Amino acid sequence: MVEPALAAAHEYMQGVTVADIVAAGRANLDRIEAGKAEAAQAALQKELLAACLQSRLPVTKASVVRGPYERTLTFTITNNLPWAISGVRIACAITSTGRTVPWSSDTGVRSIAGGLEPGETKELTYPLSLFPSDAPDDLGVLAPVVDVGDSRQRQLVRDVRVIGWSEELSDQTCEQLQPVAPKSCRPVR
Repeated sequence: MVEPALAAAHEYMQGVTVADIVAAGRANLDRIEAGKAEAAQAALQKELLAACLQSRLPVTKASVVRGPYERTLTFTITNNLPWAISGVRIACAITSTGRTVPWSSDTGVRSIAGGLEPGETKELTYPLSLFPSDAPDDLGVLAPVVDVGDSRQRQLVRDVRVIGWSEELSDQTCEQLQPVAPKSCRPVR
């Protein structure tokens, strides 16, 4: 549609040539493509940070416990980062055998009272409000960490804004844990 319009246009429009208009259109397309590339790079960077956090903040012993009034999510988390965290954002999915759709899934923020210092492990418990009462007791929990707040409640990844946390991004970094290479063995003679 652009080519016929340009062909039908006058050679000059208020002192601007058709070639100028085409060049401006191409420059706009180049800016759009550069913006897409920047957005893709930023999304990749956030994914890499989230993967790093999952390796440095393992969530273990995740379970759902039925109480007298509600169910609670309980899990253990260890901070293998070199800096303290004040809270975590976890992508939690609660499932049971034989069901395709989870009983519950959310990406919630869990504050950690007193924080979690480097090397520290804590068991955390959070209420599951509005959890279906007809869900069985034998539930599986998948709970990877997708973001953290540093000691000043500044997010590291910030793929979504957490209300109540700082508007600044954290200046901390996450270094992926490197697998330990096995030591070479010599045959015993």
